[in-house]
Amino acid sequence: MNKKLDLIIAKLEEHDKRFDQHDKKFEQQDKRFELQDKKFELLLARHDDHDKNFERMFSRLGQHEDMIVSLIKSVATNSSCIEELQTDMKEVKTDMKEVKEDVKYIKGDVSQLKENQQIMLLMQQDQQKILERLSFRSITHEADIAELRRIK
Repeated sequence: MNKKLDLIIAKLEEHDKRFDQHDKKFEQQDKRFELQDKKFELLLARHDDHDKNFERMFSRLGQHEDMIVSLIKSVATNSSCIEELQTDMKEVKTDMKEVKEDVKYIKGDVSQLKENQQIMLLMQQDQQKILERLSFRSITHEADIAELRRIK
């Protein structure tokens, strides 16, 4: 019976060694799983960081989109203002042409008025001379009449 017990004990020790080997393998597998879990957690953390970065990027893209829409509206407003200014400039150019033509006519009229004024001045001077002569003659005649009255 001792032999059987020794055989059983030997077999049990053999099984015990096998279980120890299996335990070591399980421990190694546990360590590998723990390493994989840590790597997976790091990946998840990086994934979360990437998600946050994408959210910030989408937020900024939304802001950029709003800014672009605002710029498009400003450009449209500026375009209509520029069109109005161009129209106004065309009108101003047309008015300026008309004013230049009017100025030509006015210059001609002013020249004519100056000539007429010179003629009038000359006529006035001639008339002044005539008036002076007539008044001199009148004074002379008055003196002659006064002298004739005295003589009479």
